[in-house]
Amino acid sequence: MAGLFQMLLLGLPLFLFFTPRRGYGWVLAVLVLAVGWIWWEINRPISMSDDWAPLGRMLATGAMLLWLAAYALRMGIDWIVGFKFPRDAIDYRPFRVALAICITAWAGWLLGPPLARWLGGWPVLLGGVAAASFLLLLGRRADRGQWIFLGTGLTILAGVAGILSWPSAVASAAAARAAGQPYCIMIGDGDGDYRPARNMLDLSPLVMRANESPYLRNQHALLIFRGGGGLHFSYRRGQFERGHEGDEYVDHPLCTPRHDFAGALPVW
Repeated sequence: MAGLFQMLLLGLPLFLFFTPRRGYGWVLAVLVLAVGWIWWEINRPISMSDDWAPLGRMLATGAMLLWLAAYALRMGIDWIVGFKFPRDAIDYRPFRVALAICITAWAGWLLGPPLARWLGGWPVLLGGVAAASFLLLLGRRADRGQWIFLGTGLTILAGVAGILSWPSAVASAAAARAAGQPYCIMIGDGDGDYRPARNMLDLSPLVMRANESPYLRNQHALLIFRGGGGLHFSYRRGQFERGHEGDEYVDHPLCTPRHDFAGALPVW
C-alpha cells in the first residue's frame, strides 16, 4: 500500500498536467479512484499507520490537495488556450464510471453494516446480488450509460465476493492462535460494544466492524480464552494480535470458550 501511495503521490500530478485531452478522461478516472481510496484509508477505524496516524492523515490530505491543484492548474491553462486554439474534446466516460464505482463502494461501506444489523447479513448480501444482476442486465440493454451500469454492478459483485472471502480466513486465524485451546470470538458489530459471533457471516467486514465515532470504541473482534485473551483481529494483517488499546479480556459472561468455536458456527 505504501508503494502504491508513493507512486500516486509523485506520478499522478504529472499525468494530470501533461496528459493530452484525448486520454484525459482516463487520468480523471484514476484521480477519482485514488481520492476515494485515500479518503477511505484516513476515515476507516484503523488509520493508515498504527504508529503515525496523524502524520499519515496529513500526508494523505496533502496528496489529495496536490492532485486537485494539478487538475485545477491544467484546466485553467486549457481554458486560456481555448480562446485562441481549437481543443480536442475530453471523453468523460471513464471518469463517470470511476465516479459510479466510488459512490457504490462508499455506499456499501457506510450503509452495509447498519442494514446487516437491522435485516441480517444474508438478506443484505442476497439483495446486493439481485441489484447487481439487475444493473448488469440494464448495462447490456441500455443505449446510454451502459458502462456506468456495468461498473456499478461489477463493483457490487466484487464487494459481495470480498465479504464472503473473510469468514473462513478469520476462522483459520482464530484456530491458528488458539492452537487447540477452547476459544470464543467476540465481534464489534458497529454498536460500540461486543457480542459473540452467531454465524459465519458475522466474521466478515459486513458485520465484524470496529466503531470509531469519534474515538476508537472497540475492535473488529476479540479472541477470548479461558486462561486469558483479548487478542484483536487485524484485517490488514489477516490475524489476531495483541493491540495497544487495552482490550484485554480474561473472560466475558456472554462468550463461552469451546473447541473449534468458529468451525461450529452455522453458515446462515
